[in-house]
Amino acid sequence: MNKFSCYMVFLLVLVSCDDDNPCDGVTVDVLTQFLYVEILDVNGNNLIQNGTYSLDEVFTERNGNRFPAVIYTGEASFIDPSLQYKIEIGVVGDASSNNIWTVDLSDDETDTLRMDLSILSQGCSGTFYQINEIEYNNEILPVQNLDENRFQVQVIK
Repeated sequence: MNKFSCYMVFLLVLVSCDDDNPCDGVTVDVLTQFLYVEILDVNGNNLIQNGTYSLDEVFTERNGNRFPAVIYTGEASFIDPSLQYKIEIGVVGDASSNNIWTVDLSDDETDTLRMDLSILSQGCSGTFYQINEIEYNNEILPVQNLDENRFQVQVIK
């Protein structure tokens, strides 16, 4: 019985080794790129930081999945201070312009963000996108590249 078990384990190891697909078993994309949305008034004041919009009321939604918005505040010492009080949205979707997010700033104010993306590369570490265009409430916004994985837009309210 012991010899049979050893043969079975050896056979299982031989059959299960498949180096042709190093990502076998990976079921989710790892979020590696982020868009930061800064909401400003006409004087350049951050409307989240000054309390115009409450952190507890800001939500993001995509494909029917609604989440509390990720917004770093002064309490987050690990984050770059220039990214604080901005809405963080994962750059994820498909290679099209149909990547629609809703941004609920309050119970009675909802905005729409559309990302036009192209796929640069795919692999075990996730999918990397080129942002072709960002449209916020039907207005095309310039995208600032902070680095290869972080982007920013400014919305004037």
